[in-house]
Amino acid sequence: MAETNGLLNRRRGYTLPRVRISLSPPIFIMYYVYVLYSLSLNKRYVGSTSDLTNRISEHNSGKSKFTKGGIP
Repeated sequence: MAETNGLLNRRRGYTLPRVRISLSPPIFIMYYVYVLYSLSLNKRYVGSTSDLTNRISEHNSGKSKFTKGGIP
C-alpha cells in the first residue's frame, strides 16, 4: 500500500488526515468608542468600553477621575 499523503480518497489506497472540529461558538465582545464633551471645562474625553450604559453612568456620577470636574 502506498504512503498516506491525505490528498486522495480511500479507493486509491490513501486516507484523509483526521481533523478535530470544535463545535463551541465563537465569542464576540462588542466594544464602543465614545467622545464626551464638557461645556464647563471646554474639553473632550475619548474612551472605550464594552458596557456603554454603565460607563456613561460612571462618568455622570463622578467615578471617573478625568471627567469628575465636568459632570452635568
